[in-house]
Amino acid sequence: MLFIIVTAVAFLNLNNLINSNKDFISTQIEQSFGRKITIGEINTGFKEGLGISLEDVSISDDKSFSKNAFIRARDIQINVEISPLLNKKLKINKLIVNEPIINIIKNKKGEYNFESLGSDKHSYKNKKAETSEKNNDFSLLASSIAIDDGQINYINKKNETELRIQNIDLQIEDLGTDREDQNSIVGRVSSLEASIGQYELQDLRTRFNLGGESLKIEDLSLRAYGGTVKANVGYGLGKNSNFTLVSTVRDLNLQSFLESLNPQDAKNIQGKANLDINVFGHGKNWEEIKTTLKGTSKAEIEDGAVLGINIADQVLKGITGISGLTFLISQETKDKYPQVFTEQDTEFEQVKSSFIIDKGKMETKDLIVLSKDYSITGKGWINLDGKSKLKSLLTLSKEFSKDLVADIADLKYISNSQNQVEIPFMLSGSLPKPKVKPDIAYLSGQLQKSGIRNIIDRLTSDPDDEQEKNDRTQTDDVPKKRLDEKILDEFKDLF
Repeated sequence: MLFIIVTAVAFLNLNNLINSNKDFISTQIEQSFGRKITIGEINTGFKEGLGISLEDVSISDDKSFSKNAFIRARDIQINVEISPLLNKKLKINKLIVNEPIINIIKNKKGEYNFESLGSDKHSYKNKKAETSEKNNDFSLLASSIAIDDGQINYINKKNETELRIQNIDLQIEDLGTDREDQNSIVGRVSSLEASIGQYELQDLRTRFNLGGESLKIEDLSLRAYGGTVKANVGYGLGKNSNFTLVSTVRDLNLQSFLESLNPQDAKNIQGKANLDINVFGHGKNWEEIKTTLKGTSKAEIEDGAVLGINIADQVLKGITGISGLTFLISQETKDKYPQVFTEQDTEFEQVKSSFIIDKGKMETKDLIVLSKDYSITGKGWINLDGKSKLKSLLTLSKEFSKDLVADIADLKYISNSQNQVEIPFMLSGSLPKPKVKPDIAYLSGQLQKSGIRNIIDRLTSDPDDEQEKNDRTQTDDVPKKRLDEKILDEFKDLF
């Protein structure tokens, strides 16, 4: 009962203060912001507590940045403490800004348009200190600030970039002048649906700590392009712009993601990506960042394809230049393996690799591509501009190898112990359409060695072997040659 009476008295006092001091309140609000402000209506508000409701609010920008509004809001509620109202004084504990459009600008000097909030000559931080010292009866310096369903437009004139965050809910807490750390701002951001530039995001949630010359983004989570992202980020706001990023990405639709960046890139690769990233570096733009980037990453892409190039087909076509190898594949085999001989893309079930990132390059020793009819392993590097050099090995499946050997018998000489045809090759050039070149010298050497072994087998064969007797019967009509002529002819066939 006592609480109801106290609240009623506070409400009446607040209502009287508003009705009799509307012009004074408007002037005080304007002076607190240090900007020109227009307000449609001033009433008593009740959202999340007792307060003053300012409707249809527009706050001008710093004239040195823009002639447009810094903030436009449907309404702003200024929640006040009850006990000071009993003495007809205002003490604000929270600002609630509903449906605002906030325009943040960074000029070419690296200065922000919000730095002059509070006065024309003093920053918000310094204004807090002045207010605390003077014990002013009216100030908009609240202990917490909330933004509901807002939009933030960010323009960086220093590097000519723009950013837009829509449907954002923001909580900035513990801004009281009596707190221990006056140089940091701690808060939470959430949004069911948001767009940051060209990126479409859902269920965005994070905590942040802005203090001194550093920004920490912690426990960031969001959904985007069919997948999920979790991350922790540290970013330096000083001269060096140091940053750290630890992130996990799961089930990201690569084609949709790349299409949002550049529709042309969406024609290069598709699949579901899983990424683990742990990197650090510094720089104010990508050109600076990529030369300093260091760390590790793991990548896994499932059920995808590299579009516009069929790596297996190019490797097989490339070995037609080997001397002594008649590379004639039957139409039956080609029809049986359309993924290799007909498709224009490199389709795969899984691509996996881990990378060490340093000096603009990603080095790998465990790249593996798994497909229905073959696998590819590789080691080498890919730089951050897309150029690559990977020493690779194409290993055909047992069934595919058997069918190819039936067409081309000499391929058995480049098969492994599991009777799988293996073809080493070099993948180099710009991704996603690199050059593919089989290791002809190695393959020729293997065929030569196998040919020599074949000669030795013939020279050391058992004349009583029934199979060999049958073979000799087939050549009875052929004139006999001296042993040295036979060896010479066999070696000639190798070259």
